[in-house]
Amino acid sequence: MSNESQKNPSGLVVGIADFVDQTLLMLGDTPSFARLANLMQTTEIGRQIDFNAVGRCVNVRMTLVFDAAGDLRYAGNRLEWRISPREAKQFARQLQVLADSTNIAGHQYLDPASNQAQLQIVASKGEYNPLKIFEKSNDA
Repeated sequence: MSNESQKNPSGLVVGIADFVDQTLLMLGDTPSFARLANLMQTTEIGRQIDFNAVGRCVNVRMTLVFDAAGDLRYAGNRLEWRISPREAKQFARQLQVLADSTNIAGHQYLDPASNQAQLQIVASKGEYNPLKIFEKSNDA
């Protein structure tokens, strides 16, 4: 098991957006979602991937865990997103579909089995301007 951490290897822009439900929004393009899908498929148990968030002051640490179900919870000023191997396969498929889509815009929901943070997780391609979408969150 590795505790080694990678820093935002996928090139995504991550933050909390205020929609009807508060949302952990991951903005990216075709290559960034393909890289994240690959990471989810090939990462070993215990490997941590850190996403430095914009907008609200929260960073996200994604960890592949040897549990039946993953979860999302706050740990101080960071969100801990623990993903089970089953969820990693499912989320990787969803992210690859998003990456492979010829549509200009689209999204996928990546919600874990347990969500103590009560945030919806959405991967989005081409739907929002990363320079503007998180401004609303800061003004709230």
